[in-house]
Parts: sequence; C-alpha cells; structure tokens
Amino acid sequence: MRSHKSLKIYKEPTESKLSHGLEELPLLKSNCSVEEADVIVVPFLILENISAQPHFSSKIKAFFELPVEEGRQQLKAFHASIVQKFVRLYQKNIHKRYPTTINTPFLVFIVSDYEESYFQEKNIIFYKTSMFKSTKFTNDYLLPYPKSRSDIPYTPIAQTSISQHTPLVGFCGIINDPKRKDLLTAIHQHPEIGHEFLIRNRFFGHIQKTSAQSTSAQFRLDFIQNLLKTHFNISSRGRGNYSIRFYETLQAGRIPILIDSDIEFPFSELINWNELVICKKSPEEVCVDLLHTWKQKSIAQQHAQCREIWVQYLSPEGIEKSILQMLPTILQRNKSL
Repeated sequence: MRSHKSLKIYKEPTESKLSHGLEELPLLKSNCSVEEADVIVVPFLILENISAQPHFSSKIKAFFELPVEEGRQQLKAFHASIVQKFVRLYQKNIHKRYPTTINTPFLVFIVSDYEESYFQEKNIIFYKTSMFKSTKFTNDYLLPYPKSRSDIPYTPIAQTSISQHTPLVGFCGIINDPKRKDLLTAIHQHPEIGHEFLIRNRFFGHIQKTSAQSTSAQFRLDFIQNLLKTHFNISSRGRGNYSIRFYETLQAGRIPILIDSDIEFPFSELINWNELVICKKSPEEVCVDLLHTWKQKSIAQQHAQCREIWVQYLSPEGIEKSILQMLPTILQRNKSL
C-alpha cells in the first residue's frame, strides 16, 4: 500500500466564477498529471444549495407547500439526485478527456445538512459534513466543517475560577432539534450543574445575511464569550446530524457534550473520541458522565486536549493532513467493494 507521502493526487484548476451551489475546494493540491493520479479530487465544495438553482425554483417551491416532513424528505431526495448528476457528469467529462482514468477513484467533498447517502461505488469516495453512522455507505466518510473562522482564541480556565466548584455548561444559539432541547432542559434543571444559556430565535447564518454588520458582530461576540466562560458546551445536532458549534467548542478548548443522534465523528481511526467528548443516549446519562468528568479528571488538561485535537486534526490544515493520512487505507478498502 502506497504511503500518504507518496500518494499522487490530481485536482483540476477551477474557473474564477463558479455556478450556484459550488465553491472552490480549499483542500488538497495536485502533485502529478491526471494520468499518474492515484485519486482525482473534484475541485469543488458542493453546497446544500446546489439544488436551489434558479431554474429549479418552481420545483423547490412545490416542496415547501407540502407537509413539513414530507416536503423535507422530497427536498433531500431532489438534492441527492442533483449531486449524483453533477458527480456523474464530472466523472464522465474526465473519462472522455483522459480515457486512462476509467478506474481512478474520485474524491468528492460536500457541505450539507442532509444525512442521506448518495450512491455506493468503489471509484467514488464521499466526504460529507452530515450522515447517520448506522446507515452510511462504505464509501462515505465524515468531513469536519471545513470553513472554520479564526476568531476563537484558546484561553484556559480553572475548575474553580468562575463557578465556585460547580461545572458550568454553556449554550448560545437556536433550539432547532428535540435532542438539543432535551439536553438544555436537563442541564437547566440539574441541581449540581451550573449553566449559561443565551437562546436565539434565528440561526447565526441567517443573522449574517439579514442583519446589519454590527448586529451580526455582536451575536458572534456573544457566542464566543459564552464559549470561553464555560467548561462544557452543548453541541448536540442542529438541522443536520452535526453542528458547527461542536468544532468551535473544540477550537476554544472546551468540552462538547451532546446526545447521541446516530452521529459519526470525524477521523475516528485517528482520534479516541470517547476520551474527549461526552456523548450519551439520554440527557440523564450526559449529566452523570459530565459530573464524573468534573470530579475525576483534570478539566484544564481535558481543555488542552480538546484544543490540541482541533489544531492537529480539525483546523483547515489539520483536516487536509488527516485526509491525506487516511487516504491510502481508504483507497485500499474501496478496491474490495
């Protein structure tokens, strides 16, 4: 098996102006010609709104006129069909121009809240931000949110400096999933656990798009301050089966706590997540494990480990390094599909 240091990667240059729902992929660089490649990287970050292109507007509108759950399921299926067509067209175009690549695997990166798998094929490898662990295909891998911001500092705090010997749990955001709501309620009602909750009625991305810059900046500052003054942060899933705040909590050097939603953690072959985060089936189990962690472990050391994991594996540089480290094994595994 080829080592990741000798892995040959081909990624085509992208045009300066990309179509709706695509961004230039910031990860991975070419180091060979297409004919020499062990893997071909689709050079776009495929976004959820690829299915919301103007010429699909009437179809999208029809989905929103259906009952909520039915409309969401049909929207997911439509999105999957658009992604599949795009990937197939890109693959076909490469094969037409370079016939020797017919058996070369393609690497596809998708940022979306939709958990469903697309299609299973040994020459297509998907890195996705959202999936269900129990139903993912063997060519599906979890992509950490790749568009992290650099405005979250790492400021260590002591167990006794801010909460008088009581663990403090933070949350600043919208309650848009039952598991998130259940955990917030359990923490709020627990007599041995302190909390700092700031509930919003809008998703931060929506605030960015619709509010004045000063309002958006204040909302962001509130979120960061809430992170930094607490020991733990509620990071249960949001609209998709992942949360950006999970990665931002680690970036801040704080401990994510969440209810297991059949979640897949990134780079689990490289990271021992059981030692790092608190993820349990019920709110009650999360509270028990939180208090055990508080009483039996060094919180300062745990915070430092969370930050180190983010730097090493989940920062933009860390994501690329981790993917490269895992790719030879993934390519070998996919040959047996």
